[in-house]
Amino acid sequence: IQIIMDSFVQNPRGRRPQIDDTPIQDFIIYLEKTPADQWAKKADAFEKLVASIPNPANVQGTIEWFSDPRILRHLAVSIGALLKDSRSTLVKRSCETCTQLWNKCGPDARYLLKDIMPVILGIHAQTVQVIRKYVQNMVSEALTKIPCKGAMPLWLERLKTDKSRTVREACAIYLTIGMENWKDDEGYLTTEIWKQVGSGMIRSLRDPSPSTREYVRQGLEIFRNSRPDLWDQVIYDPSGPASKDPKLRRFLEKFGGVDDTNTAADDLSVHSRGSLTSVQSQRSQRSRGGSRYNSGARRGMGPPIRVTAHNMKQPPPMYPPRPKMSNSSEGFQELLKEASQRRTRRSELMQNQWSQILSDGGTQDDQRQTIGAVKVGTEAEAGHHVIARKLLSAHKRAIDGMMEIIRLEMDTLEGFECDLADTNSEKPTEDDVLTYFEALDLCLSKRNTVAKELNDGMDTLSGVVTEEY
Repeated sequence: IQIIMDSFVQNPRGRRPQIDDTPIQDFIIYLEKTPADQWAKKADAFEKLVASIPNPANVQGTIEWFSDPRILRHLAVSIGALLKDSRSTLVKRSCETCTQLWNKCGPDARYLLKDIMPVILGIHAQTVQVIRKYVQNMVSEALTKIPCKGAMPLWLERLKTDKSRTVREACAIYLTIGMENWKDDEGYLTTEIWKQVGSGMIRSLRDPSPSTREYVRQGLEIFRNSRPDLWDQVIYDPSGPASKDPKLRRFLEKFGGVDDTNTAADDLSVHSRGSLTSVQSQRSQRSRGGSRYNSGARRGMGPPIRVTAHNMKQPPPMYPPRPKMSNSSEGFQELLKEASQRRTRRSELMQNQWSQILSDGGTQDDQRQTIGAVKVGTEAEAGHHVIARKLLSAHKRAIDGMMEIIRLEMDTLEGFECDLADTNSEKPTEDDVLTYFEALDLCLSKRNTVAKELNDGMDTLSGVVTEEY
């Protein structure tokens, strides 16, 4: 108190005292001047900076750079650059140092954590799983110590719109951990925040990724147990995601019930083709004019789970599985057989590119940066390995795009089908039919765009087009 009173005497207008941030400025300048290949020196500098912070950082009677949230956020750009590095060893060391920083500074680092969150989600979009895991563990640990509700709008937006499955999955994880660890801090998460988070996670129950949907379910369980007074408000909100989706509303009404029939969770995936109970139920539903898309497989929810950074259930991080068909294995083998006997001009040109990757003046370091820090092995293997990884990355991007379009199509189909099946309503109107027609046309156009981007990428990799892909 005396220090604050003295600062007011020295600053009659109530200005905050000037804080010496020399250690941060020296660290930033050092990183800028250090060459990229001397990454170990950068990691050492970051560790030395954090080691200079006392534990805990907010020592009573002192105001230093490490106890001021405004000053700490100046580290955001530098820390972001360390985390984005393609070397997994540097990222690992940086994440460990960040964890020490969170432990020492606690809530004072909330602005810093919020500022680096866009970089963190960008890392989740890449294909190097080991780097994603380092970052995810670091952030999950940070959220148990640092209340950071300022990052929630970003998580909700990316959970809704991001094309990357791994980014949406990470946003669901962070929202769940945040609710679990900040719910007991009275007044921190306001009623409006709870409602926005609840609506956003309910909307994501339609996500095409099984792992994302599983994390969303865990988050909704925490929401329902923490704020039961808001649960019905969110479900029956006229402008909410469940207002025009009967299947989603039925699922939420049964969510977390005691009876076995209520605890079973409908498969709300856009791939759902099963029935609520059995094949017989599915047939009876179709006989009444119901839609096969309005039913789903059931799965037990189990007892309530207390989610932390360490005990969160880990679904298999895979793309949604193909629909199980009796001849799926046969069809796959036939496809591979036909592809192995087929050599088009593009594949022949691509084969010629393999021996030219290193001879065109590029180094293996350049290749590692291009493919995301995955070592390509020997020089003899480098050519086709680089092409393979680029081809795989392009294919994954195309699948993500197609899955998002299919999700939109299924939502459009179900909405129009509900209007058509409601005999007590005047819908669909002429305008509704035209809108549905145009929506289908837009979805087909989006599919063609995604297919063209993949085809152009294959042209580039094969050498038909000479631009860098």
